[in-house]
Amino acid sequence: MLVIENKNSKVTLTEGKLFIAEYADKVCLEKEDLEIVVNNYDDNTNDELWRVLHVFPKGTTVTSRARDYAESRKKPAKAEAFVIEGVGNRILFRFYQKFRSVKYPIKEFKDRESALKWLAQI
Repeated sequence: MLVIENKNSKVTLTEGKLFIAEYADKVCLEKEDLEIVVNNYDDNTNDELWRVLHVFPKGTTVTSRARDYAESRKKPAKAEAFVIEGVGNRILFRFYQKFRSVKYPIKEFKDRESALKWLAQI
């Protein structure tokens, strides 16, 4: 297992090819914050497709510039699960999900356990 501490996130890579990005609470994530996480993924997954879990606490927000960057990200994942604790952020995610043109499964959850269970099936 590898753990990478970033300014506004903690990334964990497990032996089961699960990439977990946990974002700091009560911060506004900028494009650069998401770029760091994407670079962590790109640099450590050896061109393989991993399952990805993103955890956004209730007090965390994301700028529109950062959301645009996330939508345009090129490297695919095997599947992506998003744990989004705030109601407003869940609404934004559902809107974002409609316009994201990925060829792999992507789904939003209210809790980590449900997200991990879904990812384990993929």
